[in-house]
Amino acid sequence: QQSVQVAREVTTKLLQYVEEAPRRLSYMCFLGGLVIAANGALNLLNIVEVFDSPVYYVVHCYMVFFGLVTCITEMHVSDVPQMDSSLQAVQSKMHKWAKGLTTLWGRGLFHIFQGSLAMVSSGHLGIGVGIGAYMMVMGLLYIYLHIKAPSTIVLQEEYIRIEN
Repeated sequence: QQSVQVAREVTTKLLQYVEEAPRRLSYMCFLGGLVIAANGALNLLNIVEVFDSPVYYVVHCYMVFFGLVTCITEMHVSDVPQMDSSLQAVQSKMHKWAKGLTTLWGRGLFHIFQGSLAMVSSGHLGIGVGIGAYMMVMGLLYIYLHIKAPSTIVLQEEYIRIEN
């Protein structure tokens, strides 16, 4: 009973935190992308894994790639003005190639997939389980924002009326 109440309070506070400034979610996902890429890169150093379990080695390659994609997607031009033109060029190519990353639900599903990949490729209680759970929560937050957004848009449309 008490633990359910605590979980409900923590969830409510987290949702309020993200709703106040959705850009915070981008920062949290950027951080998660860095950690996913670093974890994947560290696992790639284990060359023995190529012969022992090549599938996991390939999954770690994907983790590095997806972590970098997350970092590039979540980075805002205003945060790194010295990379303005090059970052915009890379982001526009990436968004043309992966249109799903331009929507809230698409990013949410991507982060859930990325988190599940990290969890599956990790040991029983490895660091990948924690990283994966974190990224899955970030994905769920993006999906929550997507679901919440239409009601906000409707309210704005009702408030602003254009008459001829």
